[in-house]
Amino acid sequence: MSLKLKIAIEKNGKQYYADGDKVFSWLMERYSKYQGRKTSSAVLPYDKRVNSFFDQIVSDGAWLEDMRKAFPGVDIQNELDKAKAWLLSNKSHKKDLKKFCYNWISKATPSFTPNTRTNEDVRKDRKKFSTQRAYKEQYGNEEMADAEDISEIFKNFKLGDSNE
Repeated sequence: MSLKLKIAIEKNGKQYYADGDKVFSWLMERYSKYQGRKTSSAVLPYDKRVNSFFDQIVSDGAWLEDMRKAFPGVDIQNELDKAKAWLLSNKSHKKDLKKFCYNWISKATPSFTPNTRTNEDVRKDRKKFSTQRAYKEQYGNEEMADAEDISEIFKNFKLGDSNE
């Protein structure tokens, strides 16, 4: 003869019965799952959790180095900035942020230049090419002097010197 234990539960004024074995197995499963974890600490708001995660990644150089080795053509820091912006703007409440970042980086398109160019490099090039284009429009096919050539020309030039 087996002994069954019923547990009476009252919810919203109604009384329900639950199988004792199932309730105790559920409680043991929950207890063993959360054993050793601090349950009293409050969960950080999503924005703070994301920001602290990315601060932790930057301070932990090992994970970044692993990502650079695994994805040599990808600008890891740039992709992490994009992923952080996406997480903060979409509020999708991702649970495993490290896995999300790994997936984000793995889907990034690698650049095939050995040193990735920054936005500042692109701006300098645009300015340089626009200056060259303006020079060619004004002077035709004459060659433009370099900064070294110009400094060599004016090396001995003095203002107000009329002897030469």
